[in-house]
Amino acid sequence: MPPEHAVAVPSSRTIGGAALRRIALVDADYAHLLHPQHHPGDHTDPQIWVSGDGATITNLEGRTFIDGLSGMWNVNLGHGRRELVEAATKQLSTLAFATAYAGSSTIPAIELAEKLSQVVYPNIEAFYFTSGGGDATDTSHLAPDGALFLACPGQAGQVEDHRP
Repeated sequence: MPPEHAVAVPSSRTIGGAALRRIALVDADYAHLLHPQHHPGDHTDPQIWVSGDGATITNLEGRTFIDGLSGMWNVNLGHGRRELVEAATKQLSTLAFATAYAGSSTIPAIELAEKLSQVVYPNIEAFYFTSGGGDATDTSHLAPDGALFLACPGQAGQVEDHRP
């Protein structure tokens, strides 16, 4: 059931195409999307973002705002960065994804890990790339228990580095 709109809706004789589009989008959003960390009843008059440029983001009505949350921290390099679009396009057209499980790797992952090892603290030598914070958190809990090193048989509590 669509929400009661927080703003007064003009009569159908005076409502414009843009307003009708906004109402339709809000109704479809309410019917088909789940939004984190709030009750659906609080989502009756949402901002609908349509574009971003650098550190700014623009809503459906054309108002531009500073994107202070950086797209909730995943657009910290800014919106619309051509060099990032080009790099992603190049990689996606070459190899969109390949697993990094045992026995597999990719050239971009190898090159990035090698480059990172040259610029971080000297005691950080190996890297685990994830698709997001949840994966990173899960891995940080598993790694000490043996996800990166195999326990030595019969020697509880000792680990052996099996990397070449």
